Amino acid sequence: MAPPPTVTPSAQRLPPAAPTRTAGQSARQEGAATAAAAPDDTLTSVETSAAIGELVDALKTTSIGLRFEIDDATHRVITKVIDKETGELIRQMPTEEVLRIARAIDKLQGLFVSQVA
Repeated sequence: MAPPPTVTPSAQRLPPAAPTRTAGQSARQEGAATAAAAPDDTLTSVETSAAIGELVDALKTTSIGLRFEIDDATHRVITKVIDKETGELIRQMPTEEVLRIARAIDKLQGLFVSQVA
């Protein structure tokens, strides 16, 4: 198996994860903080394309591949890490269990709305 590729600095310019809310912080404060930070943290389409291109180039030298799918029921992006040689699924994000829970919540939410209306 080949060693993992080195990622260049331009591919590392991904936006930071959303801040976590502390016990005393309200959702309004969190939204204001996120809105204030958003314009500086967003990537342009050129930067995004360059980062994706570098990721694709880096993955060409490994025995793993990425597959992106859209779940029909929840319309969420599913990222699958697969072994290129065998086609075996290594990891899926979100997992199948999480997708089942999301589908169930969507279904229950739809039932609740139809009963209230």
